[in-house]
Amino acid sequence: MRVTARFLRAILVTGAVGLTCMGCDLFWLAQTREVPQGPSLIYVLPEGFSGWACVDFGVATGTPLEQEGTSLVIRPTLGVVLQASNSSKDLLYATTQGAFEEGAGGRRALPLEAHRSSATETDSNDPVARHCEFFGSQEDIERAGDAPKLIRGLSEAGTCPVPKGP
Repeated sequence: MRVTARFLRAILVTGAVGLTCMGCDLFWLAQTREVPQGPSLIYVLPEGFSGWACVDFGVATGTPLEQEGTSLVIRPTLGVVLQASNSSKDLLYATTQGAFEEGAGGRRALPLEAHRSSATETDSNDPVARHCEFFGSQEDIERAGDAPKLIRGLSEAGTCPVPKGP
């Protein structure tokens, strides 16, 4: 018998439900569900980028994000919120796959400590959702402050500008 990650997760979820629900009906034990997998996000930053990288998903007039395999590629510009036509549902289970700096010498992986914070803002009554990731030093994020908020009803895209980086 081949043991897969899916099988192990099902066993763990069933076991956890069984332990926390002693004496519950067997119906509940059978209700194990696979956690959906969303797309992975890859950030490709210009050399020297430090600031919030924000994308509004679900913008009707936006363009689809570039794809590399099953990953969505985000190429931020400092001070600009990218507007993507990709569904905001893509954000529900999305994971950040990696961040790279790209310049004349090609693409190089950024160290983990270059990624400082993230923020996602959604509304079940609005198809537009904003996802922001901060890249830079601890001092840079302290100067930049919180991620820019998604302001509803101001424009068709529902966006507001990103403050310029430090």
